[in-house]
Amino acid sequence: MDEEDKWLVEVHRQIDTVADDETKCLEIVRDSVRVRHNKVFVYAYNFSDDRSGYQCEVRDYSTTPCKITAMPLPSQIRRSPALSALPNGRVAMFGGFTWDKFVKNVFACEAFDARTGSFSDIEKFSSARDGACAVLLHSGMVLIIGGYNLHVDSLPCMFYDPVNNKFSDSNARMITTRQAHTASVLHDGRVLVCGGAEDGWNMLQSTEIYDPVSDTFSAGPPMCSSHSWHSAVTLSNGKVLICDTLNQTNQCREIELYDPETNSFSLGPSTTVDREDLFVVRLPDDRVLISGGVKGGIVEAGEIYDPVSNTITLGEVVETRKSIYKAVSF
Repeated sequence: MDEEDKWLVEVHRQIDTVADDETKCLEIVRDSVRVRHNKVFVYAYNFSDDRSGYQCEVRDYSTTPCKITAMPLPSQIRRSPALSALPNGRVAMFGGFTWDKFVKNVFACEAFDARTGSFSDIEKFSSARDGACAVLLHSGMVLIIGGYNLHVDSLPCMFYDPVNNKFSDSNARMITTRQAHTASVLHDGRVLVCGGAEDGWNMLQSTEIYDPVSDTFSAGPPMCSSHSWHSAVTLSNGKVLICDTLNQTNQCREIELYDPETNSFSLGPSTTVDREDLFVVRLPDDRVLISGGVKGGIVEAGEIYDPVSNTITLGEVVETRKSIYKAVSF
């Protein structure tokens, strides 16, 4: 029995002991996923069309300092893809774009398997896009939201079924067309969509909430400020942390917190380092790592957000030497 099987057996054992209590069952599943997801897949790149400008790695944050393992690149390098965790230790890479005198959207999608350390092709997009978001729903389906395609005014949301390797269109339509936004799964299974850019340039302060039961979007509360190309992560307390890279005042130190109980945003502490194109991940101890990015040069210093004390402190230095980061826990 491998480690994956042992983990699943233990989760089922715990669920069986409280089978009649749906709330406790959900808590066990959430906690088990949080403990399991201590590894982060990082896709980093510079503004380059050469493969040497791209880098894939797996970071294991169960150790201090984190263990970094270099991984092979996907067969199709691309900028601005959407990443999502898949079941069984895989990560999907959807779409993106390449640049060869002009922008070309990528239809190809690939899946990275941490157990083999390799990429494999999955079904291609029917409507290519970059700057989209992808999230793994509680149902096991992946929802792809928004993005940009030069030839399509309004891109439909799509589902990806990792079991059958199939895409299908969602009936849901966002209230506002957006790219460079974030999407975060809330504890109740809904998805919070924040900010981004409309028409490529108009940065958005608005949010939307996707309900997977009704397959619809509804308006969410406005953020404290407009955000685009930012990062977000759901905390263990149910709140969502928004870490900015660029807003309408060109300031790069704003943290916001969304509280689903009050359905509102509030300002958190400021980061200690200016950076753009960063990524944020939740660590096994529930703290949040803010890492990567560029600001007048590549930023190597990490920062740590502590949700208990609501403070940010400097973290370890991780040298990747790339400008733009995409990352997902798996």
